[in-house]
Amino acid sequence: MAVLALGSIANDSPSTRDDVLNNGALLPLLSLLLNPSTAKLSMLKNATWTLLKLCRGKPPSPTLIEQIRPTLSVLRELLWMPDEEVVQNACLILSFITHEGSSETVQAVIKANICPRLVELLLQVLDRLQYPVSFFLVKLNTPVGGFINVFFFCGGLTKFPFYRFPMSKFIVPALQTLGHIASGDEAQTQILINSGALLCLKLLLTQSDKIILKIACLVISNITAGTEAQIQAVIDFDLIGRLVYLTKAEFDIRKEAAWAISNATYGTCEQIRSFASKECIKALYDLLTYPDPEIVTVCLKGLENILNAGEINKERGLHYGVNIYAKYSQNLHKESCKSLNLME
Repeated sequence: MAVLALGSIANDSPSTRDDVLNNGALLPLLSLLLNPSTAKLSMLKNATWTLLKLCRGKPPSPTLIEQIRPTLSVLRELLWMPDEEVVQNACLILSFITHEGSSETVQAVIKANICPRLVELLLQVLDRLQYPVSFFLVKLNTPVGGFINVFFFCGGLTKFPFYRFPMSKFIVPALQTLGHIASGDEAQTQILINSGALLCLKLLLTQSDKIILKIACLVISNITAGTEAQIQAVIDFDLIGRLVYLTKAEFDIRKEAAWAISNATYGTCEQIRSFASKECIKALYDLLTYPDPEIVTVCLKGLENILNAGEINKERGLHYGVNIYAKYSQNLHKESCKSLNLME
């Protein structure tokens, strides 16, 4: 009852939340979670609920983030619990601290080896749905020692099928946490890729929940904003074609899909050639008429990068000295003008 009372007080307002924290409630609360496998389920539910209430509220409490950072291994253990409510609370807490915390906090989450478990949780949801794909996990040696988890899959997929997922309570906060990690530095983004996140994202892009699609596209846009190697990883997992398809979805989804594609255009000429074949130019061109300045600017920058790559190829003597991307863009413009004339 005392644990629930503290959560109720903290939930009242940011000032009462800070009162609870300033009176030293956090560390005793975390101590209740140190051995989740032997604790009573009711206690785990109450303690994680109260911890979540301590995390919420604006502005965030720097005291909480600083104190919780050394105990992240506790949250990792909670992710293995068989109770969905406990897992959901743990994912919500992780989503909060990776969003509100510093880069050091994100690094602490990575160091606690939480990323692979979040990816695994999402893949397990897919597997329960009897998705037409099978998974297996391989541990590979890294150049600097240690191991990385790499997920492989096999099975047949039709072209961009949509699956409606049962809304497992932890899907959104788990995915948000991955997005916050992907928005970190290049090394942190690479850890996410090494944890098998791209396979998870590929499969999540084949379902119809708008929130999940939006967040998945956002995570990918954070990855394509990284290194050329990270852009190549997105290409290798064949995510570009799906992103192009989603540029025709509802606004929030198409906006994030456009960002993901545009970020990828900062890659090499060879990479641009690879995803230009996926109708990226047409997808970005079609969005230029959208009544939103931000999305138009993003698409213009992406098209500029593609055209610049075409000029580089032209100077190299490729394609008979023709900028094929510029030529294709001109043809799109002519077709658009014809359509307008027919409408008039």
